[in-house]
Amino acid sequence: MSLTGTLLSHLTLDATTGNVTIDSSLLAGNYTQEYQICEKILPSNCSTATMILGVDVTPLIAKDDTISVVQGYTGSINILSSSGGEDTLNGLQATTATVTPSLTGTLLTQ
Repeated sequence: MSLTGTLLSHLTLDATTGNVTIDSSLLAGNYTQEYQICEKILPSNCSTATMILGVDVTPLIAKDDTISVVQGYTGSINILSSSGGEDTLNGLQATTATVTPSLTGTLLTQ
């Protein structure tokens, strides 16, 4: 078993198991990779096929936060994990190691 044609740099094949390992840096999109299988007792008997690989965008969910502080409060609040607003990336708690938080829009005052 071997990968054929133009090889995707993010794929590796373990010919002993038939497993293809996909590197985590492969961006979302649709990819095709040819592969070939050959009979062990008659190595010239081979067949080629195409693997179609779809890589989906990682689910990223920012949830609304409800935060209450007393007038005059000075301090910080983590918007990634504040009460009721646990933001997630691929189903796991978002952290500054996995996302870049930023404030957007206009600060509303009452």
